[in-house]
Amino acid sequence: GLHRFAPVPPPKVEATRLGEGLPNVSGIYFVWSDDRVVYVGQSRRLCGRCIIGGHHAIGDGDMLSWVEEPIGQLKYAEAFYIGVLKPERNFSLYR
Repeated sequence: GLHRFAPVPPPKVEATRLGEGLPNVSGIYFVWSDDRVVYVGQSRRLCGRCIIGGHHAIGDGDMLSWVEEPIGQLKYAEAFYIGVLKPERNFSLYR
C-alpha cells in the first residue's frame, strides 16, 4: 500500500547546542521560526543532528518538531514535506 505521512506536529522543543529533548530515533525534523516551518530535514538520529552550531538552518530561538520515520523512508518523507510546505530555508542560502 501507499505510505501515509503524519501531519506536521506543532513546535515541541527549543533548539539547543546539545540536542536536549530530542529523541535518538530516525525521522523528519521541522525547524520553526515565527510560528511557521522554515526548514525540513531528515536524520538517522534526531538528537545528534538538530543542534545549534551543527546545522546551517538551525539557530538561536528556533523551535523544533519531528515525526519518526524508518530510515528507508527518510528521503521520500523529506521530499514530501518539502514539496508540501516549501520552507524558505530549504530553498535559500541561509546564514
